[in-house]
Amino acid sequence: FLGLDLFMALTFHSREMDALNSAVTSRTMTMGGARTGRTTQGCTTIGNEGFVVSVIEARDRIVGLAALSTRSMEVQITQFVDQGSSAFALAMLEVYDPISAVVVCKSSERTPLHTRIQNKFSEVSMVPIARRYFDEAEGVRIVQGSMSEADCWAAKSKFVAMAALAGIWKYVEYTLDITIHPSTARVVYRPMDRVLMFDSSTARHLELIQDARGKTCGSLLSLFQCKTQGGRRFLRQTLLQPMSCVSSIEVRLQFVDFLLASDERLSAVQSALAVMGDVDLLVSRLVATPRVYSESWCRTMIKGLLQLKQVLAIAPVIAEQLAPGREAALVDSLYLHFADETRYAEVRRVIDNVIIPNISASENRAGARTHVAFAFHGGMDEELDLARVTWSDAVDEIHRAFQAHCAEWPDLGLRLDYTDSRGHFLSFPASRTPPRELLCVTRKGNRCLCTTLEVDRLAHQAREAQTQLWRAARRVMAKLVEVDLREHTAPLHNLAFSVATLDVFQAFAMFALTERAVRPRVVSGQGPLAFKGARHPLAERAMAGLGPGGADFVALDFFIASNANLQIVTAPNGAGKSTYLHTLAINVVLAHMGCYVPAMAASVRCMRQLFTRVGTGDSLEANASTFHCEMSEIAHILTSAGPESLVLVDELGRGTSHSEGAAICWAAAEALQRMEGVLTLLTSHFEEISELANRHPQVRAVHLQCDAAADGSLRPRYSVATGPLEFSGGYGIAAAVAAALPSELLEDARSLRETIVQESKKDHTLRPQDLAMCQAADELGELARAPLGDEQLAAELETRRRAWFEDGVGAC
Repeated sequence: FLGLDLFMALTFHSREMDALNSAVTSRTMTMGGARTGRTTQGCTTIGNEGFVVSVIEARDRIVGLAALSTRSMEVQITQFVDQGSSAFALAMLEVYDPISAVVVCKSSERTPLHTRIQNKFSEVSMVPIARRYFDEAEGVRIVQGSMSEADCWAAKSKFVAMAALAGIWKYVEYTLDITIHPSTARVVYRPMDRVLMFDSSTARHLELIQDARGKTCGSLLSLFQCKTQGGRRFLRQTLLQPMSCVSSIEVRLQFVDFLLASDERLSAVQSALAVMGDVDLLVSRLVATPRVYSESWCRTMIKGLLQLKQVLAIAPVIAEQLAPGREAALVDSLYLHFADETRYAEVRRVIDNVIIPNISASENRAGARTHVAFAFHGGMDEELDLARVTWSDAVDEIHRAFQAHCAEWPDLGLRLDYTDSRGHFLSFPASRTPPRELLCVTRKGNRCLCTTLEVDRLAHQAREAQTQLWRAARRVMAKLVEVDLREHTAPLHNLAFSVATLDVFQAFAMFALTERAVRPRVVSGQGPLAFKGARHPLAERAMAGLGPGGADFVALDFFIASNANLQIVTAPNGAGKSTYLHTLAINVVLAHMGCYVPAMAASVRCMRQLFTRVGTGDSLEANASTFHCEMSEIAHILTSAGPESLVLVDELGRGTSHSEGAAICWAAAEALQRMEGVLTLLTSHFEEISELANRHPQVRAVHLQCDAAADGSLRPRYSVATGPLEFSGGYGIAAAVAAALPSELLEDARSLRETIVQESKKDHTLRPQDLAMCQAADELGELARAPLGDEQLAAELETRRRAWFEDGVGAC
């Protein structure tokens, strides 16, 4: 695919990035050739939280993206046409929170998308990968082996996404030294036309994932309590990528309705999910297998398979709870996944045929390492059976030799110890005098380590038996994973997806109960965006945390529709304009997630894009002032907003002079009002902007009400009223009263304000004769400063006098 320009793989694991980057950099030129000297430090990233993401930009700004979770080994792919600012690509990368990157070749390092990603993710390091690995034909082969026929037909035509998939597949296999089997992997194609798109700054301002301090505890994410790791990952993605399809949203709302219909059902589902564990992690160990099987891999697999058996035993319990709601499509789909008892029983049977059920842990350190090898049934492998007998006999002989030495030297205080590096050895207190028969005596702390000829010989036999033991155990486990269990990964993937989905919906149900939320009515087309008594859940929780003396959050009403698609909001400082916009945005996002909203009633038009222009910060990195940042953001909105877009603008044009700021704000508001299908809310302190409501029938002016206190300060009521703000007392000065400015300064400010207001009402236009007098005064000043003698000055004055009288200035 010659149009490919850029590939970036971004991974989340900061602890291993130094080793991973050095390993990849040193082997970039040898990928596909000999693998001598290969390091396997990256293997430990399997199972950790994180994503590896590939982004490819082709001609006409077509962007393909593939994201592979290193915990679940699930791959999500998508393809879309991006904007000139790469806003969609940056927003998608924000969903997966990348840390490091991989680029196709040197020619892509100067592309705009590459530069924007570097500016957005300053910690990203770029590692070049050869272009030949981004083969769309290889991507099609992968999806044909991992997707159903219907899903594959929709995905394989997305050639840029297929190239991204092939590249990330090869990158992960090589750097982590693993093999990913397409027949066992889960590849999901996510069409972007079903997602409510917004950029990373909108997610940051709305505090969807992190609050203003960079903490998760004060974000919208913290209001949802998931029981599993898979549910938490799915919830984060749902917050950053809400749905924009009415039917999909309605299906989710029906599921929440079903859970809320019975408290007993909801409680039973939560209890079952709490003991499910991370099913994604268990399945990922069957999808990605290391090229070299190690002891730690074998131990991890046995522990994981025993946990998988417990999960499969709980699945029918959840299916029983979902059975009454099978008339709902999504409930029925999840029920079928949980109720697949025939296939789950087969998986349990396969595991039980190889691994002894209910095997207990070894109590001594020497047996802990080899204990896993005894977890297999006898008769699975002849070498394994022989090695187990040999090792057991050697260990028994070591214990008999130790007992003999204790009887020979009863006062020495001997102890039999074991470490993985030394094997079995003896030790005694350093204060005792060792007999001559003890060999290799070395002091370590308050004890001396040693051995004898007999113990050393037997320990050597035990180590050789242990090596044979592990070689046979790895062979048995490899056969179990690669032959017996691999064909059963499809129902396990479905189970992992169902667990994560059910976990998110139970979190939605609990949110509806705790936040007193209602079911929104989501409509398509030209329906209104209306809320009655809407609340901001984060602001409400913060106010509740102030204690009994704190104020309650005042619920807000919203109504904006196509016949009044621009709403101008005016209010004094501190009256809640920003909270007004944030409350609407939060409730819109919640409704598009398929969640109940904190309001008395809600009717939500299904939107495809959400734009916000809030904040006052400049950008030192980009050498941009506050005003420049405002103009860049509003320019992006004006060029990117389309039908079914919601635009929220907070105080545009405040970073320059009053007249120019008001003019720009006016022009931008009119441009947004003319856009078909775009709903806009704009807050402003410019009094002139409210005049738009008198000139355009599709513009509505509202204000947030305030009361004037006896001391001159304002008491916001946080309620909405129709019409522009009418407050003649100077609300800026009233806000300054609340800031405890000196009274003398405030009195001067009030006096100056009256003077400025009165002066602004006067006609200060100069008459022609006044202008001529000013010019004559300027000319006299120039003559006084000129280096002229007395005679020259007198002659020049006479010449000017005659000219002034001829022009009529002398008469003035």
